[in-house]
Amino acid sequence: MNKRYLLFIVLILVATVLMNANTETEKTQKVTQMTDEIFIKQENVNKVIDSLSKAISDPNIFRIERGAQQVASLWRKQDGTAQEYEAFCIENFVADNESLSQLFDKLERNFEIFNGYFHKIDLKLKEPLQLDGPSIQPIDMMFGGYDVSAHLNDDMYSSKIAFITALNFPFYSLDEKTELGNDWTRQEWAFARMGDRFISRVPANLQQHISGTLTHADAYISDY
Repeated sequence: MNKRYLLFIVLILVATVLMNANTETEKTQKVTQMTDEIFIKQENVNKVIDSLSKAISDPNIFRIERGAQQVASLWRKQDGTAQEYEAFCIENFVADNESLSQLFDKLERNFEIFNGYFHKIDLKLKEPLQLDGPSIQPIDMMFGGYDVSAHLNDDMYSSKIAFITALNFPFYSLDEKTELGNDWTRQEWAFARMGDRFISRVPANLQQHISGTLTHADAYISDY
Protein backbone atom coordinates (compact mmCIF):
# COMPACT_ATOMS: atom_id res chain seq x y z
CA MET A 1 0.00 0.00 0.00
CA ASN A 2 1.21 3.52 -0.80
CA LYS A 3 2.93 5.11 2.22
CA ARG A 4 1.15 8.40 1.64
CA TYR A 5 -2.18 6.60 1.83
CA LEU A 6 -1.16 4.92 5.10
CA LEU A 7 -0.11 8.26 6.53
CA PHE A 8 -3.47 9.69 5.48
CA ILE A 9 -5.22 6.88 7.39
CA VAL A 10 -3.19 7.62 10.50
CA LEU A 11 -4.02 11.32 10.33
CA ILE A 12 -7.72 10.54 9.91
CA LEU A 13 -7.64 8.26 12.95
CA VAL A 14 -5.91 10.88 15.08
CA ALA A 15 -8.36 13.55 13.96
CA THR A 16 -11.25 11.24 14.87
CA VAL A 17 -9.88 10.70 18.36
CA LEU A 18 -9.38 14.42 18.88
CA MET A 19 -12.96 15.11 17.81
CA ASN A 20 -14.34 12.39 20.09
CA ALA A 21 -12.28 13.58 23.03
CA ASN A 22 -13.43 17.14 22.50
CA THR A 23 -17.05 15.98 22.34
CA GLU A 24 -16.70 14.09 25.63
CA THR A 25 -15.44 17.13 27.50
CA GLU A 26 -17.35 19.83 25.64
CA LYS A 27 -20.27 19.98 28.07
CA THR A 28 -18.08 20.51 31.12
CA GLN A 29 -15.67 22.83 29.36
CA LYS A 30 -18.29 25.21 27.95
CA VAL A 31 -19.05 26.64 31.37
CA THR A 32 -15.45 26.93 32.55
CA GLN A 33 -13.47 27.57 29.39
CA MET A 34 -14.19 31.28 29.09
CA THR A 35 -13.62 31.80 32.80
CA ASP A 36 -10.31 29.94 32.59
CA GLU A 37 -9.15 32.04 29.68
CA ILE A 38 -9.68 35.34 31.49
CA PHE A 39 -9.00 34.20 35.05
CA ILE A 40 -5.88 36.38 35.38
CA LYS A 41 -6.82 39.89 34.33
CA GLN A 42 -4.55 42.37 32.62
CA GLU A 43 -4.47 44.53 35.73
CA ASN A 44 -2.85 41.64 37.62
CA VAL A 45 -0.29 41.24 34.85
CA ASN A 46 0.43 44.97 34.94
CA LYS A 47 1.02 44.82 38.70
CA VAL A 48 3.63 42.11 38.21
CA ILE A 49 5.35 44.03 35.42
CA ASP A 50 5.37 47.23 37.45
CA SER A 51 6.69 45.54 40.61
CA LEU A 52 9.48 43.68 38.84
CA SER A 53 10.50 46.71 36.78
CA LYS A 54 10.91 48.77 39.95
CA ALA A 55 12.60 46.03 41.98
CA ILE A 56 15.29 45.11 39.44
CA SER A 57 18.14 47.57 38.98
CA ASP A 58 18.66 46.77 35.29
CA PRO A 59 15.35 45.23 34.22
CA ASN A 60 14.90 43.30 31.00
CA ILE A 61 11.49 44.71 30.17
CA PHE A 62 10.86 42.27 27.33
CA ARG A 63 11.47 39.21 29.52
CA ILE A 64 9.38 40.64 32.35
CA GLU A 65 6.43 41.49 30.11
CA ARG A 66 6.54 38.28 28.08
CA GLY A 67 7.00 36.09 31.15
CA ALA A 68 4.15 37.69 33.11
CA GLN A 69 1.84 37.38 30.10
CA GLN A 70 2.82 33.76 29.45
CA VAL A 71 2.14 32.66 33.01
CA ALA A 72 -1.16 34.57 33.03
CA SER A 73 -2.31 32.79 29.85
CA LEU A 74 -1.60 29.38 31.42
CA TRP A 75 -2.78 30.05 34.98
CA ARG A 76 -6.11 28.48 35.92
CA LYS A 77 -8.38 28.81 38.93
CA GLN A 78 -7.04 25.60 40.45
CA ASP A 79 -3.51 27.04 40.35
CA GLY A 80 -4.31 29.77 42.85
CA THR A 81 -5.84 33.20 43.20
CA ALA A 82 -4.86 36.23 41.16
CA GLN A 83 -2.91 37.49 44.16
CA GLU A 84 -1.04 34.19 44.35
CA TYR A 85 -0.24 34.55 40.65
CA GLU A 86 1.25 37.98 41.32
CA ALA A 87 3.29 36.75 44.29
CA PHE A 88 4.53 33.73 42.36
CA CYS A 89 5.79 35.82 39.45
CA ILE A 90 7.47 38.41 41.67
CA GLU A 91 9.18 35.76 43.82
CA ASN A 92 10.30 33.45 41.00
CA PHE A 93 11.45 35.79 38.23
CA VAL A 94 15.20 35.33 37.71
CA ALA A 95 16.82 38.61 36.76
CA ASP A 96 20.58 38.06 36.47
CA ASN A 97 22.15 36.05 33.66
CA GLU A 98 24.22 33.75 35.86
CA SER A 99 21.22 32.60 37.90
CA LEU A 100 19.17 32.25 34.71
CA SER A 101 21.84 29.99 33.21
CA GLN A 102 21.84 27.88 36.36
CA LEU A 103 18.06 27.57 36.22
CA PHE A 104 18.25 26.53 32.58
CA ASP A 105 20.86 23.85 33.33
CA LYS A 106 18.73 22.37 36.10
CA LEU A 107 15.55 22.40 34.02
CA GLU A 108 17.30 20.89 31.01
CA ARG A 109 18.91 18.14 33.10
CA ASN A 110 15.67 17.10 34.77
CA PHE A 111 13.53 17.30 31.63
CA GLU A 112 16.08 15.09 29.88
CA ILE A 113 15.77 12.58 32.73
CA PHE A 114 12.00 12.51 32.31
CA ASN A 115 12.16 12.28 28.53
CA GLY A 116 14.87 9.63 28.50
CA TYR A 117 13.25 7.25 30.97
CA PHE A 118 9.76 7.74 29.58
CA HIS A 119 11.11 6.98 26.12
CA LYS A 120 12.79 3.83 27.42
CA ILE A 121 9.57 2.68 29.10
CA ASP A 122 7.62 3.39 25.92
CA LEU A 123 10.03 1.29 23.85
CA LYS A 124 9.82 -1.63 26.27
CA LEU A 125 6.00 -1.52 26.37
CA LYS A 126 5.85 -1.55 22.57
CA GLU A 127 8.33 -4.41 22.09
CA PRO A 128 5.61 -7.09 21.75
CA LEU A 129 4.06 -5.00 18.97
CA GLN A 130 7.24 -4.18 17.09
CA LEU A 131 9.47 -7.26 17.46
CA ASP A 132 8.97 -10.81 16.25
CA GLY A 133 7.57 -13.05 18.96
CA PRO A 134 4.32 -14.52 20.25
CA SER A 135 1.12 -13.37 18.58
CA ILE A 136 -0.10 -9.95 19.67
CA GLN A 137 -2.81 -10.12 22.31
CA PRO A 138 -5.29 -7.39 23.36
CA ILE A 139 -3.29 -6.76 26.53
CA ASP A 140 -0.22 -6.02 24.39
CA MET A 141 -2.20 -3.34 22.56
CA MET A 142 -3.37 -1.87 25.87
CA PHE A 143 0.15 -1.58 27.23
CA GLY A 144 1.54 -0.46 23.88
CA GLY A 145 -1.06 2.29 23.63
CA TYR A 146 -0.48 3.51 27.17
CA ASP A 147 1.34 6.84 27.40
CA VAL A 148 3.31 6.79 30.63
CA SER A 149 4.05 10.51 30.28
CA ALA A 150 0.45 11.59 29.67
CA HIS A 151 0.11 13.15 33.12
CA LEU A 152 3.54 14.78 33.12
CA ASN A 153 2.35 18.15 31.84
CA ASP A 154 -0.48 18.24 34.37
CA ASP A 155 2.02 17.46 37.12
CA MET A 156 4.41 20.14 35.89
CA TYR A 157 1.66 22.74 36.18
CA SER A 158 0.41 21.54 39.57
CA SER A 159 3.97 21.58 40.94
CA LYS A 160 4.50 25.06 39.41
CA ILE A 161 7.60 23.88 37.50
CA ALA A 162 5.86 24.73 34.23
CA PHE A 163 5.13 28.24 35.46
CA ILE A 164 8.73 28.89 36.52
CA THR A 165 9.82 27.79 33.04
CA ALA A 166 7.25 29.94 31.24
CA LEU A 167 8.02 32.93 33.46
CA ASN A 168 11.75 32.96 32.82
CA PHE A 169 12.08 31.66 29.26
CA PRO A 170 10.00 33.60 26.72
CA PHE A 171 8.19 31.84 23.93
CA TYR A 172 9.04 33.20 20.48
CA SER A 173 6.80 32.75 17.47
CA LEU A 174 8.25 31.36 14.25
CA ASP A 175 8.28 34.85 12.75
CA GLU A 176 10.19 36.18 15.76
CA LYS A 177 12.71 33.35 15.59
CA THR A 178 13.18 33.95 11.88
CA GLU A 179 13.72 37.67 12.42
CA LEU A 180 15.91 37.50 15.52
CA GLY A 181 17.56 34.09 15.29
CA ASN A 182 20.47 35.04 13.05
CA ASP A 183 21.91 37.19 15.83
CA TRP A 184 21.29 34.71 18.67
CA THR A 185 24.07 32.84 20.40
CA ARG A 186 23.89 29.09 20.96
CA GLN A 187 22.72 29.75 24.52
CA GLU A 188 20.02 32.17 23.40
CA TRP A 189 18.70 29.53 21.01
CA ALA A 190 18.68 27.03 23.87
CA PHE A 191 16.74 29.49 26.03
CA ALA A 192 14.25 30.01 23.19
CA ARG A 193 13.74 26.25 22.85
CA MET A 194 13.11 26.04 26.59
CA GLY A 195 10.43 28.68 26.06
CA ASP A 196 8.67 26.32 23.64
CA ARG A 197 8.10 23.69 26.30
CA PHE A 198 5.01 25.07 28.07
CA ILE A 199 2.72 27.06 25.79
CA SER A 200 -0.55 25.13 26.25
CA ARG A 201 -2.27 22.72 28.63
CA VAL A 202 -3.30 19.45 26.95
CA PRO A 203 -5.51 17.30 29.24
CA ALA A 204 -3.98 13.94 30.18
CA ASN A 205 -7.03 11.99 28.96
CA LEU A 206 -6.68 13.55 25.52
CA GLN A 207 -2.98 12.68 25.47
CA GLN A 208 -3.87 9.07 26.27
CA HIS A 209 -6.44 9.00 23.43
CA ILE A 210 -3.81 10.24 20.99
CA SER A 211 -1.25 7.68 22.14
CA GLY A 212 -3.70 4.79 21.89
CA THR A 213 -4.83 5.77 18.41
CA LEU A 214 -1.29 6.17 17.10
CA THR A 215 -0.33 2.77 18.52
CA HIS A 216 -3.29 1.05 16.86
CA ALA A 217 -2.54 2.80 13.57
CA ASP A 218 1.12 1.80 13.77
CA ALA A 219 0.20 -1.81 14.51
CA TYR A 220 -2.21 -1.84 11.58
CA ILE A 221 0.47 -0.59 9.20
CA SER A 222 3.09 -3.01 10.56
CA ASP A 223 0.77 -6.00 10.13
CA TYR A 224 -0.58 -4.99 6.74
